[in-house]
Amino acid sequence: MIEIGQNIAGPYASEILSSLGAEVIKVERPGTGDDARGWGPPFWKGTATTFQAMNHGKKSIALDLKAPAHVRWLRGRVAEADVFIQTCAPVRSKKWGWARPSSAR
Repeated sequence: MIEIGQNIAGPYASEILSSLGAEVIKVERPGTGDDARGWGPPFWKGTATTFQAMNHGKKSIALDLKAPAHVRWLRGRVAEADVFIQTCAPVRSKKWGWARPSSAR
């Protein structure tokens, strides 16, 4: 399962699946990661406890989604994944190639 989500909604959805045994790969921005990492205090081991609660049991990878090579790599993983959760703006989803066609709405 691949998750591109920040803050609460996407991370919480994939946290539930992670707790049920799914292998979750969380995609984060290089350098800063998920915004929720800084939502504190309280902090534990340098990361906000809210972030830790929503993301425990996940693997994390930093990808620059402005870099074409990173987007190509991610598209390959998304194509192989059983589940893909993303909370990106529709314009970004379309740009990266995983937006639903308008006829599917």
